[in-house]
Order: sequence, then structure tokens, then C-alpha cells
Amino acid sequence: MLLIRYTNRRKKFLFLSATPNRQLIERLEKAGFRCQQINPTEENKYTFDPPLAQGWRQVSRTISLTFISLEPTVKSSETWLRDNSHLILAQFQQYPGSKVAIILNSIAAVKRLTPFFRELLQPLGLTVGENTGLSGKTEKDRSLATDLVIGTSTIDVGVDFKINQLIFESSDAGSFIQRLGRLGRHDGYEKDGKLIKFARFSAFALVPNFLVERLFGGETAALEVNGIYDRPFFHNKINELYRQINDFQGYYRRWGAVQSLLLYSKLGDRTIQLQYAQSREKFREVCEQVFDTKLTSVAAHTKRWAEDWRQMSGNKGGNPIAEDACSFRGASALQCGLYDLTEENEVDRFKTYDLPGILGNLEIEMWTDTAFMRSLKETAARTAQPIPKGRFARCLAFMKLHSYREEKLNWKFTYSDDLQPIADAWKVQVLKGVEIWQPGNRWVGEINKLLKNRGLVCYVIHRPVSEVRMRLRLPMHFQIYPISDRNSVHDATAPYSIAIAQSVLLLDTLAYWFRSKGGEIWVV
Repeated sequence: MLLIRYTNRRKKFLFLSATPNRQLIERLEKAGFRCQQINPTEENKYTFDPPLAQGWRQVSRTISLTFISLEPTVKSSETWLRDNSHLILAQFQQYPGSKVAIILNSIAAVKRLTPFFRELLQPLGLTVGENTGLSGKTEKDRSLATDLVIGTSTIDVGVDFKINQLIFESSDAGSFIQRLGRLGRHDGYEKDGKLIKFARFSAFALVPNFLVERLFGGETAALEVNGIYDRPFFHNKINELYRQINDFQGYYRRWGAVQSLLLYSKLGDRTIQLQYAQSREKFREVCEQVFDTKLTSVAAHTKRWAEDWRQMSGNKGGNPIAEDACSFRGASALQCGLYDLTEENEVDRFKTYDLPGILGNLEIEMWTDTAFMRSLKETAARTAQPIPKGRFARCLAFMKLHSYREEKLNWKFTYSDDLQPIADAWKVQVLKGVEIWQPGNRWVGEINKLLKNRGLVCYVIHRPVSEVRMRLRLPMHFQIYPISDRNSVHDATAPYSIAIAQSVLLLDTLAYWFRSKGGEIWVV
């Protein structure tokens, strides 16, 4: 946005977010943007009084919400769904024309439950679809016409796939509110030119038992059973009592300017430097103001990272840390190419997935990059459908996906040397020699041949993963994993944690932020 503002004519920007971030707005205002927020709650325009809402479009309907208290274990939600599948049957039988969505945290759980519910609902003539990060485009498109969708994504649920019953997991206050917000958006849906109206809207929230205790337990309970609440009040209680993730407020100053330095350098290219000379200096000034740092200081850091990488790898070019900091979406060094044999549509079988998720949840067979790309080209030619191949260019390994494990298989990273000096550095660094320890995986040797020579941008902390996640309030899918060194490889619990890819920058932000305040990283 800053680049556009200072190299192009002025434009207007529109952000659509249910949770506007105050830090972002403050930085935009600091850069000279005039911001107008549309926030009905703050402006007291969130009305539930029909006379006051004449002429307004209703965006939410009344919902009957049931909290299901579960032990916070890996398969508790999946087990509950199997044991209580009669509730979904009853929904379709009592309210014909219903559309139901189940949103879970685990792709593997979705893959296991989809055939279960297909078999259950088939005698009623009802169809089941899936929508996850590993679902092919054909499967995702087809799921929009089914009666029940099971997935991990909420992109289509409540928008293209209109629902009147939702069963969902969540990991924190934000994901709870976001997922529940997908229900009650529409009066019904069109089928064969006719409007099928929903009779009622209901939801089951599969939540850890501590949240139910906080919401309903004791004399000072926040909510009452069978109570009726408006959304702002209810959302506030969820925000107060559910798990809150860290806001990573130090990221702007610590890492935000790295991409700005890259853009500033590109504006100095000899082919365009005269055209953008004035804009370039204005861009530099506002970046330093917004990110509260000097680009010369950032340049010194990136130069040091490049020198460290050259010494470690022997490569004359490249700067993995800077590349991760400048990546818009993030490109994991652990990304693998998958040929999904469980996928019906041949074109959709070529996918990417991160190694940690593969190790825990998938039954795979190693494949060569040559065979993978040959199959991709042959499939594209035979089906006359293009298959993008650029996303596979930097994959660590290539594999065939045969099935999804019934039980998650444990694994951890290992390092052949001493990790203590690396953890004591308290900084982002590139590490070589990392391998996988997983006795039940017969392919681990081949994976390690590829992995141990790859430089990983990482951050190592001398604490177990569970403790780091809890103390730093990390999001559910934050890329941090257990790792042992030569002194702890046989320990039942790995004493170190290692963050990978862009999660490294966020973890470094927390370490830098808390230590710069004069306290330990653990004072949260």
C-alpha cells in the first residue's frame, strides 16, 4: 500500500474484516492514510429491534447453540461425532431440506469421517462432500451441492454453501466466533428454481471442558443455560474466557521493514531510478516512520544473514532469512509434492503439503521428483487440462499418498550435535543437519537423506513444545515442533522446540519484544 501510494496516483483501499486490527489502523494513520471504519458495534448500530431495522438487510438469524464439553484430546471431537451421529440424522428427518456443515481442526479427521457419514446418510438419499486444504477443486466444487459438508475450511461455508446447522471445533476465541458466524446468514437456498426455506438454525460447539466451566460454572457464571443473548454480548464473553492467541505486536518493528527494504532497493534499479527518484525517498521516509526503524539498519542485518548463509552453505547467492521475511504467503522449506491416490479426479491428484502433517497423519510411499513431474505432464496432456507445476519447484520430497492413518503417529526432529549454543543465541538462524526420528516410518531414511542437507530457517528454544505453546499463546497451526539433540535423543519428551518458516519470524518477535522490555520471554 505504501509503495502504491508513493509511486502511483492516489487510490482508495477497502478492507473486509470481521475483526479490524487496531495496530494496523494506527500504522495506516501514521502513514497519512485517512481511515474510515465501519464498525456497527462501536457506533451502537448493532440493532435487534425490528422497528429500528426497517429497510435494513438482515445478516444474522437467531441460533440455538449447544456447548459440548470435551476433554482436550486429539480425537475427542471425532469420537463424539461418531457416537452422536444420530443427531445429524434427526436434523435431516425433522427438517427436510436442511444443509449441515461440520468444521474440524484436523484434515485427517475429516478424511476419516467423510466415508463414515456417506455410508450413514446414503440410505436417506443424502450426499456428503468434503472441503479441506487437501481436497481437489472438483471435490470442493461438488461439495457445494451436497447435503452435508465436512471440512477444515470456512471459505465456502455460509456463503456458497448455505447452512442451517453447524457442528464445529475451535482453538481460540477468534476461530470460535469466526466459525459460528457462518451460520444464520440466509433464510434458505434455491433448488430447481424454488426457494427452500430453513425452519430453524442450530449449532453444536465442540469445545474443551475448561471453557464450559468458565462460561457456566459457579455463582458468577458468565452465561446461563437456556439464556438468550445478543451477539455483541456473547462475543465479548467468548473473548474474555476462551483462549486468546498472541497479537505479535512487535512484528512491525522487528520484521515489517525487511520487505520494504527490498522494494526500496528495486526502486533504485538503473532502468527506473530516474523515474522514481523522488518517490523512492518519500517511500523510504514513510517506511522508517511506520515501522519505527532505519532501512540502513535493516540492510546491515540482511547483509549479515547473507554472509552467514554463504559460510554455511558454500553458495555464493541466496539469503533464506530475508526470503522468508519478504514472502507474502510464506514458502515452507518442508513442503512436499503429493500424488494423492485417494483423489477421484486425476487432475486434482497433484498437491503440496508440509512434511510435519505428512509424518503424523498420512500413509505414503516415496517417489522421485522425475517420476512425479513425468506423471504430471502425462496427465495434463492426456486430460487436456493444465496443471500448474511452479508450486513444486522447491519441494523437499515427492510422495504418493495412499491413505490417512486411523491414529496419529508420533515423531520429532533430531540434531546430531549440541543444541544448547543454538538455543542460547536467541535469534533466527539457518540450521543444517536436522533429521526426523520416527521408528514406525519405513521411509524415514529416504526423507532424512533429503532433509539433513537442507538449510532450515529456524528458531530454537530450550523448552518443550507444550510449554512454549501455552506460555506464548501460540495459534493452533503455528509451525513449532519438538526437537532433540545428541544429549536428549532418547528422552521421552524432547527438551527443545524448533519453529520453521514464517513462524520463525513471529517467534523471534515475541522473544525480542519481551526481552527488550527487561523481562524474560516467559513473562506473558
